Amino acid sequence: MLVEICVSCVKALNLASKFGADRVELCQELSCGGLTPSIALVKRSVALGMNTQVLIRPRSGDFVYDEDEKIQMMEDVVHYQKLGIQGIVVGALNEERSLDISFLKRLRMLTPNIELTFHKAFDDIDNWQKAIEQLISIKFDRILTSGCEVNVFEGKERLKEITEFASGRIQILPGGGIHPENIGKIIEFLLFIKYIENEKKCNFVSFKKAHPHDTDSIVILSYVEPTDVPNVLSDLNIVFNDSIKILELILKQIPI
Repeated sequence: MLVEICVSCVKALNLASKFGADRVELCQELSCGGLTPSIALVKRSVALGMNTQVLIRPRSGDFVYDEDEKIQMMEDVVHYQKLGIQGIVVGALNEERSLDISFLKRLRMLTPNIELTFHKAFDDIDNWQKAIEQLISIKFDRILTSGCEVNVFEGKERLKEITEFASGRIQILPGGGIHPENIGKIIEFLLFIKYIENEKKCNFVSFKKAHPHDTDSIVILSYVEPTDVPNVLSDLNIVFNDSIKILELILKQIPI
């Protein structure tokens, strides 16, 4: 499992490096969904040898930008590339809640040798199937989405549809809504991603309590093939270890 952490300060960046995050998305002002980070934070991440993805978002609010804002964003892209980053995270829409194709093409032309991720502005798009085809055509590398819902848990069914529609042609990166209070949902979501969506060895997974005050939880996995049932303990162990890794990062006050 690859863990990408959204990081907004040097302290969190150092912890992400220490505890083994695979990739970081740098930003600031997480309270509004993230804005373009400081140069100092980007330089520190590169110096630590982190796989560094930089959010380019000039202001809070919607993702419809005027020409002056687009010029600012393109200048930021050019500058941050010179620092040795691995990717840019960006999103831009039209008033009609569709992709700003012409601007996104300009951004891709500016970034021929690094990764390009379309961020959660994707969840504001009316026709996500058309948007996926367009992003593939523009040669974006991945899409960050919570399944067009407020978090990945609410959007897991749509995430499955999105992943199946993309069919490996562009990476779908689930993200949003992961906190210590919903560790059970983290486990359930990882079970869903690994054993239903990716490996397709299960057709149902669940992690729940029979009663809210219970200290014990119930984990259910329904396998497609009976021959896979004996592997249930090892399958659970993999997901539990991944969940612990995520929880450790959260408890170190690194926003995910």
